[in-house]
Amino acid sequence: MKPIVRAKLMLFALLSITIVGYVYADTPSKIKKSLEVQQEIGNQAQNSQKQIDNIVEQTQSILQQYRETVYETQTLRIYNQQLSKIIESQNKELKSLDQQRSHLEDIKPEIIPLMIRMLNALDQFVKSDIPFLYKERTNRVESLRDMMDQANVTVAEKYRRIIEAFEIENEYGRTIESYNGELLHSGKTRTVEFIRIGRIGFYYQTLNGEESGYWNETENRWQALESSHAKYLAIAIAIAKKQAPPDLIRVLLPAVKAVQQ
Repeated sequence: MKPIVRAKLMLFALLSITIVGYVYADTPSKIKKSLEVQQEIGNQAQNSQKQIDNIVEQTQSILQQYRETVYETQTLRIYNQQLSKIIESQNKELKSLDQQRSHLEDIKPEIIPLMIRMLNALDQFVKSDIPFLYKERTNRVESLRDMMDQANVTVAEKYRRIIEAFEIENEYGRTIESYNGELLHSGKTRTVEFIRIGRIGFYYQTLNGEESGYWNETENRWQALESSHAKYLAIAIAIAKKQAPPDLIRVLLPAVKAVQQ
């Protein structure tokens, strides 16, 4: 081979090796850069997804708040409608009461003597009745008598309070009640547990349960009960105080005073 041709071939080979070496030397850098770009794209995608998730979560929260607000609004609307009906009914009642009071003022000369007779009848009834809550009931009557002389109390209010006192007395006949109080019997004062069963019976039992008795309305005095009645009276007291469930009450029923004709 000619020296010139050989030299050209050697030069070509050297150039090819250089170019190939350059290409291979530069490839890792490009791959690294490509991987970095892909990583950056992945990070951006994750951040975007987080933002989307946050927006979805906020949207769900707002939607839930909206639903709750709508429900509360509907509930308040229904409540306001019912309240309006109640207020309207109360206004009608107030108007009716005002008319009644105005009517009472017009008939004042007739109503005042009637109220005095009602108080006298109430006073006589309390004093002749079995003596439960005696001080409380007599004080109520005396308070009403004092009220009748007060000029700052309207006739309508006086009449209302007298009717209220009659309603209280009427209620006593339909209920049972037990309370702690002082009993004066046989010259001694003791703390006992009283129990009233409507108006058909009024009883007492000492706190230790050793002594029991009932009000003898015919003779207007306390009368002792036999010891066999003690346990039944204790059960009745517990029921009256709501310390035992409602049940049949077994107690001695005293004779009723005959009504004078």
